[in-house]
Amino acid sequence: MIKLIASDLDGTLLQEGTMDINPEIYDIIHKLKAKGIVFAAVSGREYDSIARVFAPVKDDIYFIAGNGGIISFQGEIIEKMAIPADVLKDVVEYVRSQEDASFMTAGSAQAYVERADQAFVKKLREGYKLHVNEVDDVLHAPETMTKVAMYNEKVDAAAGAEEAKKIFGDRIQIMASGDYWVDFVDIHSGKGNALQKLCARLGITKKEEVVAFGDNCNDVSMLTEAGKSYAVTTAREEAKQAAKYVLEKPGPDSVLNVLKMILEL
Repeated sequence: MIKLIASDLDGTLLQEGTMDINPEIYDIIHKLKAKGIVFAAVSGREYDSIARVFAPVKDDIYFIAGNGGIISFQGEIIEKMAIPADVLKDVVEYVRSQEDASFMTAGSAQAYVERADQAFVKKLREGYKLHVNEVDDVLHAPETMTKVAMYNEKVDAAAGAEEAKKIFGDRIQIMASGDYWVDFVDIHSGKGNALQKLCARLGITKKEEVVAFGDNCNDVSMLTEAGKSYAVTTAREEAKQAAKYVLEKPGPDSVLNVLKMILEL
């Protein structure tokens, strides 16, 4: 019996960098809940942005934000996995040094961007609908950070992640999170670890009771953790290899079709 469904957003349930989700998902989530199946929205985005996407059902689902850095339910943070201050400093100095790159850090629910990068601030506010806090120096922001996200349209994210891993080794998790996003999260974070924590909270002990959907490198740990896992047809090869199934039809409606099939079981 399926007890938990976890789905990525960008590239899986909606187009990368937009808020455009098929509103049919809200009805499906209500029906899943009525059957005792929990839905979790899992994303590299911050809570504030994900909650806007799922506003009609935000009190009915769990949120895993910042690639596993935050787990929350009904506005309450259940888990926060912050990056140690010394590691954060080194990562921020690294991303600042990368040519043509912009970056943000993420706290409990919001993004922090250095005010000098106004083009990036605009992109986050208008595309991802993030609540962006403009600061002079993210290292002096008033809270601990769960993620550093580097954005560079001139470097493929997977290649950028591999290059950063050569510098940091096992001090921090580094992953591609979109075509041009490279995310840095605490070693105890990540979507797979967060899914494990959520299962423990819900009393789910069998992998076969969990379904996951994803499309990118940052979804691999989650897809591996679930008993039934699906990669969308446009997914990166790493996600397809990690998933048990690859959806044949393109577009987010292919995910909705699987959810409908689960409702009929």
